[in-house]
Amino acid sequence: MLIRAWRSDGAEYAIMSHSMDPDRLDRLALIVAELVRQRGPTTDEQEIALRATETVGKACAV
Repeated sequence: MLIRAWRSDGAEYAIMSHSMDPDRLDRLALIVAELVRQRGPTTDEQEIALRATETVGKACAV
């Protein structure tokens, strides 16, 4: 199991995966952490970055 965790404004967050590519999970976690910190709507750049994670490694196996 892969876990990416961080803290922001006194709260703790984590994203976990059983089989996602580690690089894909890292990129996703960075974007989500940024979204949590900004507490607002996504920017165009963030939406592009989120879509781009689909091209990195493989997703979780179901």
